[in-house]
Amino acid sequence: MDWTVNIASHEFIGKDALTKSNDVCAACHAGYYQGDKSKPAIGVHGDGIRRHPQVQELQLSVKRGVHKSMQLCTDCHTEIHDVLLKNTEQAARLGGKTQCINCHADKAMKTLHADVTCAGCHDAEMGVQRDAEMKMVVPMAVKHLVMESWPSHNLTKEVNCNKCHVAGNKVGATEKVTPAKIH
Repeated sequence: MDWTVNIASHEFIGKDALTKSNDVCAACHAGYYQGDKSKPAIGVHGDGIRRHPQVQELQLSVKRGVHKSMQLCTDCHTEIHDVLLKNTEQAARLGGKTQCINCHADKAMKTLHADVTCAGCHDAEMGVQRDAEMKMVVPMAVKHLVMESWPSHNLTKEVNCNKCHVAGNKVGATEKVTPAKIH
């Protein structure tokens, strides 16, 4: 849509509507997981996803105690008009303004695991891969029979080191790991 044409005929939603509920965001960012439906077709690890289920993922995160209450999308995504509309610009997700460490600076990885996104470790269900473009370990999803890095909001406080630290892993991690506090 050319936003400069027919502006008088449109009712534009402003900051007030975006900061009161997730309804506007949920118009697109609602979807569902297909489970194993997509995996056998291409033999990769990563949950099959339809559409963009970040709103449902936030709800699951609250149930796991990651946040005390349901977050508004705009609590984290403060620069809503700076968001790139094409997810093919994966580096923007990493280099963008919205990062977990904006609120959780004390959890930032300095050296060990500095090439792993927060969601890489804290996603509750997905496997991980090293995203070649981002050069980071990220959760992976299967969408339309293609594996892609996923900006997961389906988080847990616990981590599963076996996502990376297993024989034959594709992220370059050592096979054996001694569990330790890393934050």
